Parts: sequence; C-alpha cells; structure tokens
Amino acid sequence: MINRGGEKVLPLEIDDALAAHPAVEEAVAFGIPHPTLGEDVAAAVVLRPGISVGESELRQFVSSRLAHFKVPRRILFPETIPRALPASRCVACSPANMRPELRHWRHRSIRWNSA
Repeated sequence: MINRGGEKVLPLEIDDALAAHPAVEEAVAFGIPHPTLGEDVAAAVVLRPGISVGESELRQFVSSRLAHFKVPRRILFPETIPRALPASRCVACSPANMRPELRHWRHRSIRWNSA
C-alpha cells in the first residue's frame, strides 16, 4: 500500500487502470519518496511492441478512471519488469539454509523443493 499524504492507495488498482490502455502490455505501480507527502505514486509501464504512448497521455487516460491522488506522478518505461524468484526455487529460502529458529515456520502457499 502506498501512503500518499495520508491517502491510502492500492497499487493493484493503478495497475489495472494502466493495463486497460491499449498500448500497455504490463504495468506495476509503486511508491516513491516525497519530501512532504511521505510517498508519491509512480508506475513502470511496458508498452506493446510497435506502439508508442507518452507519460502525459497515460496520466490523462487513468485520471478518468482513478481519483486525482491515485494518478501516477511519474511513469517509467522499462523494456521489462523484473520478477521475483519464486520462494520454492529460492536457495536462501530453503529450510536447509534458514536460521534454525525459523525452520519450523512455513507459509501455506510455499512448497519447498527438495531438488
């Protein structure tokens, strides 16, 4: 959750609004530091191949779908959005590599790979 000057903003809501644009292949919203608000809204958007769109056009598009404080103030255009390594494949997350006091804990959604 992004806390923009006391307003709570759910990144998934912004992701969905950006993804509704025909030029957007993928979008992810996140908070960035702001000197007075604490956090401000930003987004990374991967565009569909062969289609170009500007930051101002995307901001205008989502402003019709979101409250003004949820519209990203900054939109970045990376080629890809990095993905986290699944916990089941993460070497640091395997029970053998965990601190002994944490080995008993297992989240229900994580399946440990013995391989």
